[in-house]
Amino acid sequence: MPVGSAARAEIFESVAGRAEARTGEGRELAIESRRAGLSLAQARHHILLLEGWRRQAEARRGAVLGLDPGDQVRLAEEEAAQLRVEIRSARGRIASETRELCQVAAEAESAGEVARLDLEVARDQVSLLLARMGEGRAGLKQVEEARFAEAEKWIVFYEVASALELARLHLLERTGALMAALLR
Repeated sequence: MPVGSAARAEIFESVAGRAEARTGEGRELAIESRRAGLSLAQARHHILLLEGWRRQAEARRGAVLGLDPGDQVRLAEEEAAQLRVEIRSARGRIASETRELCQVAAEAESAGEVARLDLEVARDQVSLLLARMGEGRAGLKQVEEARFAEAEKWIVFYEVASALELARLHLLERTGALMAALLR
């Protein structure tokens, strides 16, 4: 079985499971679950066809090369073992990348919270200095410095918000949930 077809079937199976869960939660229309089920069935059918064609080709190859059925089985088992190793390796890489992207997203979310709180403190400082200036206890220079600091906090806040959205986007893209998120 070609690796691409097997991997595609696994992806469709994962997507179908997520679509089913989201439909059950009411976050997605039932048609999306049906579409995912259809894609899964199509992938399985494609794999079945490819498997049949592969068996026929191996039988013909064995007949042309003069191999007996035992040799063909041994070759097929070796190929299957190699494919299993490649699949495990790919799964490990994907899991590692997903964990890293989750960490990046969590760090960006934490940085966003810090930036938001820092901005709130800067805004409160401006309000406090404006009130003090109204009472004559603070000068214009102090207020302007506080406003400048607040403006810098706004810039940091928007940069962090942008980084958070990018991290979430990369995570959705890597986990295959990007299209579902865009269709919501």
